[in-house]
Amino acid sequence: MSIDVTCQGCSKAYSVPDERAGQRFKCKACGTVVSVPADEWGFDSGNAAFGGNTSTGGSAAGFADPHNPYAAPLASGTGTNRIGRAEALSKTNICAIFLYILAALSIPTHGVSAVFTIVGGNADGPGMRAPANDAERAGRMVGGLAASVLLIVMNTIVIVGAYHLQNLKKRSTAMTAAIICCIPCCSPCVILGIPFGIWALVLLNSPEIKPHFEG
Repeated sequence: MSIDVTCQGCSKAYSVPDERAGQRFKCKACGTVVSVPADEWGFDSGNAAFGGNTSTGGSAAGFADPHNPYAAPLASGTGTNRIGRAEALSKTNICAIFLYILAALSIPTHGVSAVFTIVGGNADGPGMRAPANDAERAGRMVGGLAASVLLIVMNTIVIVGAYHLQNLKKRSTAMTAAIICCIPCCSPCVILGIPFGIWALVLLNSPEIKPHFEG
């Protein structure tokens, strides 16, 4: 079924689907706003029929333009968060706790390695040939120490990022931590952090959780 309406500005005739009863649209010919008559159920505005606030320029529920009955409908959930902040926090909390634990276990391990490198001068890793001279041994020591310090810094970033993930603070910091966890040589506890890094990335890109981050 359809409703026949005529533009008062230019007399152009339209045949409008009856589910658009009570709405308004702009005439394609002259731009005059045309009102669609109320339907048999007595709905006299787009507000009553569809729950939107068309009188203030808002969208009727499900429609991009309340003045145009031919406009494409909005996607489900557009402009709204599907879950509340409390539920979003509950979803990120467990993943963040695992990141805390793994990074907290890794930092002391790399710290001990750095101390042994400095104090003991042990720069020969398993399976490595003995350094040919003192310069090569010193180079290995510096490299080993730098690697330990870098890993400590990265795991510290993971802890900071886990805090931002857990509390829905700065998304970019949490994203950095998640990416670090996905890199085998940098991930907390070697490869044990990879699945939790992937989990964090999934949460960070979730359309339900992403809007709740403060920055």
